Formats: sequence, structure tokens, C-alpha cells
Amino acid sequence: MTPDHLPEALREIIAKFPPGALQFEVGVQTFNKEVGAAIKRRQNYERLEDNFNFLRHQTGVHINADLIVGLPGETLESFAVGFDRLIALGPQEIQVGVFETAARHADYPS
Repeated sequence: MTPDHLPEALREIIAKFPPGALQFEVGVQTFNKEVGAAIKRRQNYERLEDNFNFLRHQTGVHINADLIVGLPGETLESFAVGFDRLIALGPQEIQVGVFETAARHADYPS
């Protein structure tokens, strides 16, 4: 699901499901606004957090959220800040992906 887009009509439907009936893959990718802009992934982080809180506290949805390490412009420090921010939102699972580029593997022929 797009983390910052959860219309009220959809919220009402989601809230009707019994606990454990739904699992959402929430593609956060980064909490760094500059990195998000660089990868064309602009998000409203306040709406993202509001939607997360709705899902965690008003529904029985199981949340699997993801972040990507190594995005262009992301530092270890900014990734850590985003990871801590995601932990604070309380998803049941966190998946960390690794951003790979062909340039990083130039020394390793396929």
C-alpha cells in the first residue's frame, strides 16, 4: 500500500475486518525527504504516520513495512533515524531491502 494514501472510505472498510484477516505490505522505503525526492518517491510523512497509527490502533491489520538501505543520498545515519522512526510506529514486521546498482558490481562480472 502507498503509506500516505488511505482514504476515509477505505479506512471504514478495513476496520470491519476481523483481527488477522488482512496483512498490508507498507512500502515506506525512506523517511529522508531529500532521498525520497531523489528517487521520485515523495510522501507526506505526517499522513503516513497517521495511517500507520490508524492501522495499528483501530484495526487488526498485520503490517509488514519496508525500508531500503543504500538509496542514493541516504547515509547510514539518516537510514538509522528512519529505522528508529519506523520502529516507533510499531509494525509487526520490518523488511530491509538493499538498493543495488550495476556500478556497485562493476568489479564482479555476472
